[in-house]
Amino acid sequence: MARKSFNLTPKNLVGAERDQFLSRLLTIGTIAIVLLVVGLVGYSIIHQNFIIPRQALAEVEGVTITGEQYQQRVRLNRARLVNTFLQYYQMQSMVMDPTFQQQIYVQLLGLQQELDPLVTGENTLNELIDDELLKLEAAEMGITVSEADVEHELRSFFGYFPDGTPTSVPTRTPYATATYTALQLELIGATPTSEVPPTATATLPPLPTGTPAPTSTPVTEEGYRQLLAQYLSSQSADAQLSEQAIREAIYAGLLRQAFRQRLEGDVPRTEDQVWARHILVATEEEAQDVLDRLEAGEDWSVIAADVSTDMSNRGIGGDLGWFNRERMVAPFAEAVFSLRVGQTSQPVQTDFGWHIIRVLGHQEQPVSEEEFNQRVYVVLNDYLAGLREKYTWEIIGERWKAATPDKPDIPLL
Repeated sequence: MARKSFNLTPKNLVGAERDQFLSRLLTIGTIAIVLLVVGLVGYSIIHQNFIIPRQALAEVEGVTITGEQYQQRVRLNRARLVNTFLQYYQMQSMVMDPTFQQQIYVQLLGLQQELDPLVTGENTLNELIDDELLKLEAAEMGITVSEADVEHELRSFFGYFPDGTPTSVPTRTPYATATYTALQLELIGATPTSEVPPTATATLPPLPTGTPAPTSTPVTEEGYRQLLAQYLSSQSADAQLSEQAIREAIYAGLLRQAFRQRLEGDVPRTEDQVWARHILVATEEEAQDVLDRLEAGEDWSVIAADVSTDMSNRGIGGDLGWFNRERMVAPFAEAVFSLRVGQTSQPVQTDFGWHIIRVLGHQEQPVSEEEFNQRVYVVLNDYLAGLREKYTWEIIGERWKAATPDKPDIPLL
């Protein structure tokens, strides 16, 4: 059979050449896109692993805070926040009291806000700046934290005590609590079964003369090293922590603790407090009616249960416990701190309504541990604000935003 021949016309030749040209363009375009993607990925890797870690994000008196320092501390802080979040989350499922559940829920919301990458990042960068400021001030004041101190703290975290487990010593000596006076018992409607002792004054018992010998511990040096290695390797690949970063964070924490111990001596351990109860109503006429009923001899607790709109304490006679001036709104505080023990106020107006107040006690009281710690925290922050005025420091643009890690994150629950 004879083979059929195809004769290409000029039109066919032009079309074939055009197809070849378009094919070449497509191949070149594909290669260009692949090279661009590879280049972008490569640049991203180089930028994340080599450029950002070496960038200066802030400076304090010529000392540079690098991207690597920043990223490591952010990861450490995020890990701490995530751990705290999980603890509160587990606690919430075990608590039955609705009020306590609400408090835990508020804490969880606050932790979620703190875990926003830019919030964690900004807080961490300021923390690192404060660390450098405290180092400068420590050098002037002769405050030191040694490598041995850091090592001891790290060992303690993993339960390794070469000299035996130390016996804990209270950081603050507790005050004696005040007993009820006869007048206070009368005011709250209690009947003493024996002679009522006088109100105790805030006294400090003697400190212990010695510390008991530490007990032995099963954790060995080798076990400690294994625990540390396991902890570091347990971090996810995208949130890896270095031992050096952990040691730097421990050093910074110990340095803050040293300054805190210096500053807490300026924070009063006692304060003027009042113990009072109140009946809250909506109008001045209702408040006057409460006074009329009291003058007629009706029991305070009965009236409180009947008419008080303060649902948090109406069932206990409107008892507010002991409190300082700062805990109450100004009109209430001014009124209650001007009353004598046993005296009942005239109607007092606040944004909550109208109050009838009766004072049950008024004396110097020890500040609670929580309140004391909060006040020391405020003093330390004020001190750090002063250091920012004393020394030169700078955050370099917004480089820290691009350097901010978002891991570790809250796991799916």
